[in-house]
Amino acid sequence: MWPTVSLGDICEFKYGKALPAKDRTGGPIVVYGSNGPVGIHSSALTGGPTIVIGRKGSFGEVRWSPGPCWPIDTTYFVDGASPKVDLSWLAHRLPALGLKNLNRAAAIPGLNREDAYRLQLLLPPLDEQRRIAAILDCVDGLAEHAAASTAIVAGMGRAIYRQTFGERHTEWPMRTLGDLIADSRLGLVRPASAQGSELAHAYIKMDAISGDGTILPEKFTRVDASPAECATTSAHDGDMLFNTRNTRELVGKSGVHRGRAALYNNNLMRLRFKDEVVADYVHAYLWSPAGVRQLDARKAGTTSVFAIYAKALATLEIPVPPRGLQDQFSRALAAVARTRADMNGRAAQLAKLHVSLQARAFSGQL
Repeated sequence: MWPTVSLGDICEFKYGKALPAKDRTGGPIVVYGSNGPVGIHSSALTGGPTIVIGRKGSFGEVRWSPGPCWPIDTTYFVDGASPKVDLSWLAHRLPALGLKNLNRAAAIPGLNREDAYRLQLLLPPLDEQRRIAAILDCVDGLAEHAAASTAIVAGMGRAIYRQTFGERHTEWPMRTLGDLIADSRLGLVRPASAQGSELAHAYIKMDAISGDGTILPEKFTRVDASPAECATTSAHDGDMLFNTRNTRELVGKSGVHRGRAALYNNNLMRLRFKDEVVADYVHAYLWSPAGVRQLDARKAGTTSVFAIYAKALATLEIPVPPRGLQDQFSRALAAVARTRADMNGRAAQLAKLHVSLQARAFSGQL
């Protein structure tokens, strides 16, 4: 069995060094703060691979630099000075030790290294550390590849829109959105703290619409509602939800709901359209440069809260392509959505595998 040691017995948390943004000269060296890279510089503070640990602010965050870097003064760092540990193994081990739970500061969250040094862990032999690190590095590489591929797929909708409709908008008749809307309705008012049971109804808040216009089921909450409310204020598959109130930057975002019926918040408006247009096309147009310009011109509000009112939204002008072309676009988006869901499922499986492998590796069962 491996011996139990204190973290302070096998490594030293060294203090980073200040490097103000005005003094960063640019270059190949990454500058790290408590929560990751914050800039680049021409020289390094460390001499090789480095573990960077958040000391102030995002304390306890662990970042891995595969080469020399410059950790600033809000961080600690661990370099290759200790002969007892493989740095790559330690970079995998540290996040599971609970560094984020060691805050003692009253005002600014911070990590005291003496507290960290008292943490206990099992220490495998160096060869075993390297074997474990190689396995976990492989899983991390697969996860990074999956994330990059998912990001590419996420951007395919905009690319398909440009390919399908391109610069042809001038060929088609312009209509106001108000002429194309068959039905519109604001959602249910519920307190922010309202949370129904697991058997309650799915409830879409405005933060469930992502920055790229995707509605994220994992962000849904649950609320209780009467049968009458469910009958009149549910989003069904293919309905578009439009964010009528938010910050200036976020108001006007929209998404097309997919799947089972769900209730939605009163800061969202459900839009259903006449036969001339499909929701996927309208949604894509609103996210296009021309659509964004028109939405920006219709924002009204105060310093913190902006709105796009129904009457203003109804005046927005939109070109109407042939319905067959819109349907072709919708089918392509559906194929992308299936691919994205499959890739998200694989990413979730990789995440579970990583957690399982870590648990077994750090307890000597791998």
